[in-house]
Amino acid sequence: MSFHFDTVEVDKFNVAAARLLDGIIEKTMDGRSPGGQEHEFILRDGCVHIGRCYWDSDTPIRHPSQQYVATKLDIVTPGLLDCGGVGLASIQICQLIGAEIFATVGSEEKADYLVKNYGIPRSNIFHSRDSSFRACLIQATNGRGVDIVLNSLAGELLHASWDCVAPFGKMIELGKRDFLTNGMLSLNPFAGNGAFFGVDLLQVIEHDTEMFKNLVRSFESWYIEGIIKPIPSITHFDAVEVADAFRFLQRGSHIGKIVLNMPHGSPSLLPGSASQQSVKFSGYPSYLLVGGLGGVGRAVSVWMIENDARHLTYLSRSAGTTSGDIAFLQELRELGCAVECVRGSVASMADVRVFQMSLSLEDGPFPDMTYEKWKAAFVPKVQGTWNLHHAVAGQQLDFFVLFGSLVASCGRSYQVNYAAANSFLEAFSQYRQQLGLPCSVLSLGPIEEMGVISRDTKMLQAMRGSGFWMLSEAEVLEALQLALLQCQIRSTIDRNASETDPLVDRISAPLLVGLGSRRLQADSNALQLWGNDIRFSRYAQLDTAGSHESQSGNIELKKLLARIRIDPSTVFQEETRAGIMQELCLLIETYSVAAQEMDMQEKLQMQIDSLMSIEIRYWIRCNMQLDVSLPDIANARTFGGLLDLMMDRLIMAFSSNDEAGENRGDTQTK
Repeated sequence: MSFHFDTVEVDKFNVAAARLLDGIIEKTMDGRSPGGQEHEFILRDGCVHIGRCYWDSDTPIRHPSQQYVATKLDIVTPGLLDCGGVGLASIQICQLIGAEIFATVGSEEKADYLVKNYGIPRSNIFHSRDSSFRACLIQATNGRGVDIVLNSLAGELLHASWDCVAPFGKMIELGKRDFLTNGMLSLNPFAGNGAFFGVDLLQVIEHDTEMFKNLVRSFESWYIEGIIKPIPSITHFDAVEVADAFRFLQRGSHIGKIVLNMPHGSPSLLPGSASQQSVKFSGYPSYLLVGGLGGVGRAVSVWMIENDARHLTYLSRSAGTTSGDIAFLQELRELGCAVECVRGSVASMADVRVFQMSLSLEDGPFPDMTYEKWKAAFVPKVQGTWNLHHAVAGQQLDFFVLFGSLVASCGRSYQVNYAAANSFLEAFSQYRQQLGLPCSVLSLGPIEEMGVISRDTKMLQAMRGSGFWMLSEAEVLEALQLALLQCQIRSTIDRNASETDPLVDRISAPLLVGLGSRRLQADSNALQLWGNDIRFSRYAQLDTAGSHESQSGNIELKKLLARIRIDPSTVFQEETRAGIMQELCLLIETYSVAAQEMDMQEKLQMQIDSLMSIEIRYWIRCNMQLDVSLPDIANARTFGGLLDLMMDRLIMAFSSNDEAGENRGDTQTK
């Protein structure tokens, strides 16, 4: 097998791309023989390049002199290595200079691999899942220890590795867990002039590009001269098995490297998710937000500025005269946005000169509702929207977004005026679309982090306790982006539509956001926005089907939750936390073989990586019946932080439910 390295200059690429990209990959086809290896080259700062290919085990490797390797790598003494990819590569180098090698492995399979493929005596291979290797190595070296330790173990095992460093020796730390958790290090080995080095190649790439280039050049020369060679132990996964590959990697039981085989042919063979389109606003026109100084309007305003909007106009009855509005508008100006407030009511045609976000609530039973209360909730959305429609007639709008509510589809007996107003918005959106004009309606459920409900503590706790799906700010903004894209898509269709196109193809349904429950349908305490409405029966059946799947969840946790439902006060007991902690630690062991040898506190200190987050969220939903977002899991950082988060959510859910039940009981008594 031949290795081909070329210098790829910047001028071979598009100048703009070369300036923006940190690394550029070019597939070189010139001179490639039929069926031969396709080489790839990585350009970094115009001069770093690496050939990438599979290694043929039959290829002869030229070995340089031991003295050359010793001089280049400054390694002349024994070392303690592992059986991972870096460890196997290091074994090659150490064997070239005649170093005595001690290795740690996590299984007998790995030990047999080192004996068979690298000729390491079985007596020099120790177990890495506990600290027993420390005593074994000290005994094998007659109490001296080793001169170089290449370590990726964490916690107490890191300290055991540190104790193996001989006087004037070095420990090279490749792991990150103890760095991120601000771990402690014994100073005793420093008394023998020992040295501890933390190595993170990503930091080198980011902060010292010259060092990185020198490392790559050294790697290139060693590779060509046969000093190092590819790791022969490779576990292959097809690209469609990418999830299985990452799970296999997490277990820490693999030898060497893991390779994903990309298919040839149709990209549809690969797993994937729908790409998300982004919305960017123009910095020149002004965007009108009617009633946009409330909680939702403020979040939308900041989001628009973050996406390049630079001129916002607000139509409001207060016109930004309150102290809170004044501070908010000043914040927008500091973000580089020109802001103008117009005092008036959207219900008055004379005041309308487009986000329709006006809202007024006058809830109550319909028989007791006065005409004035009806108008207070009905007119801003109905007459106000109609006025906006005529005020912008003849204008080429990019979008016309109406903010509505799920009560238009689900209905609430004490919000008939508000439900009627939002029903009008859905019908009006279809009317504008029939005219070939952009329009979409965003029907939102209860919002937890902003808006009217967030300011009413009693209502918020009652809705949480009843299991309503509470929207976050991020979910609202994501839905708004979809509504804006919907306007753009419909406008494109309308411009290209012919007279014979069916009308139904030119009408988009309203976007319903938050139509769900944080509890399963089988939960007797769960309340649904749609009640017994037959139109939502299919959705309810899907939810019930999901509950059957969750029945296979953890039995102990189900028993624990059952006790909490009977007596919510048990959620505060230490036994409850201990039970959840025990089950969480069992979960941790499924993600890491190393965790099986840790005590409970060490497991709780483990970092949560992004690969675990999605499955952890699913586990919490199935077993704890809690909805925890991925950002919340990421912010928890460790499994101990995740335990605290779960306990907080349990306390919030069941204490709120208890209060909500008391409130319902009080109402029935009255």
